[in-house]
Amino acid sequence: MALDALLLSLNEVKKIEVADMSAPARAVVDHLGNLSSLDSWSTLVFSSDSDLHSFTTRGDRFPNLRNSTFITMDFGTAAAIVESMVCPFESLDIALSDGKT
Repeated sequence: MALDALLLSLNEVKKIEVADMSAPARAVVDHLGNLSSLDSWSTLVFSSDSDLHSFTTRGDRFPNLRNSTFITMDFGTAAAIVESMVCPFESLDIALSDGKT
């Protein structure tokens, strides 16, 4: 996918904002998780079957992420993301969607 290739090419980016971006490939998340420059990532859409293993701050990933916005289809997925992303957030916006809007 062209968007994945673009995101993989970024080595110094402070903010990523893509309208209604579905959860990207694991390689993209792994790459972005290692960027110390990234402090804002919006708007990700997670379904209950999204691979959430890369969305974690464990192993010094996402060291400067302070602002995030995401949409999820259920509370369980939202809780799993928040639990794995232990960041000193300045802004964290979570929206629930039924997938129809």
